[in-house]
Amino acid sequence: MVVSDLHLGAGSFFEDGNRNYREDFFHDFKFVEFLEFYRSGKYRNLSVELVINGDFFEMHETGDYKEDPVKMTQDLALWRIKQIIKGHPALFAELRNFANSYKKAIILVNGNHDQSMLFPGVQEFLRRIIHPSLVFCGRSYSCADVYIEHGSQYFRASYFDYSNPFIRTDSGDIILNHDWGSIFSIRVLYKNKTKKHHPIWRAEPMAKFIMHIIKCDFFYLIKYSFSIISFLILTSIFELKYNFSHARTTWDVIKGLSLNFSEVQKKEAGRILNTSDYNIVIMGHVHSYNFMRFPNDKIYINTGTLNKELNLSFDNYGSWRKFFYAFIEVSNQSSAYLKEWIGHRPDVTIYNASRELDILRAV
Repeated sequence: MVVSDLHLGAGSFFEDGNRNYREDFFHDFKFVEFLEFYRSGKYRNLSVELVINGDFFEMHETGDYKEDPVKMTQDLALWRIKQIIKGHPALFAELRNFANSYKKAIILVNGNHDQSMLFPGVQEFLRRIIHPSLVFCGRSYSCADVYIEHGSQYFRASYFDYSNPFIRTDSGDIILNHDWGSIFSIRVLYKNKTKKHHPIWRAEPMAKFIMHIIKCDFFYLIKYSFSIISFLILTSIFELKYNFSHARTTWDVIKGLSLNFSEVQKKEAGRILNTSDYNIVIMGHVHSYNFMRFPNDKIYINTGTLNKELNLSFDNYGSWRKFFYAFIEVSNQSSAYLKEWIGHRPDVTIYNASRELDILRAV
């Protein structure tokens, strides 16, 4: 099974009892059910791999940090991950149960929000907490004819330099060499993420949401827009210290705003399928589920996100949380399915490789 983009934060409430409005993941017990199902019953004696395809940990949010997350040291990353584990105890307990079950394994692929997993101390800690056999794959993971990666490397804003993942500050600290988008998230997006207009980056189409804010809270929009414009101007003129951002990168990001991110990923998936022996490519990152069949029965799947999405279009109006995942039966010619987990009953196959059937509207 492949899941992505959980964005686990420090839990729904802080230790002092205050609500954590920066938490996005509320599927803990559903996720526990999911793992229990695939380690028991007819799967008890089968080999089952859970691939968490990036953005498992939300390492960018600033509200509960004691230090600046832009200067992400190994110690700070460990502190943050401990806060996340403390905020989701049932989920991590079940991850341990799953990893300790017969012929079960967990593979972690890096996303642009959890590159901190590259720190050796973080990997050592998570192996101690979850299981010694926990696999860290960096950018991608492959098995037989299946290729899995988060998909953030195909966008200038979220491109991470895997050849130079860490840099040394003037004070001698080793810190993560953040991508441009991570700095933007920390300095702008998450800094403004409060109860007010919480879903501002979870809404689509964005134009409709902006019109709603203009009507309801125009001054908030002005303040938010000013912080974005200020960041873009500053990073266009100056190179921020420690290579955190570059003028050329900022302009490349601005020029790329017109791109359809889902279409970019489809194109890259097609390139991988056409130039390799892989028959299945799976990505995440864009928070929009997708299934596409290429020539020769080659398949591309995007697993979307497990978090809340808001759609303001009249043809698909509403707010929902969908638990989508990819189900792969690995063989010489593997089979791929995009599924929705709905609990301890037959799950819903949204698409499969032999019959491209969209049943969402029927449901």
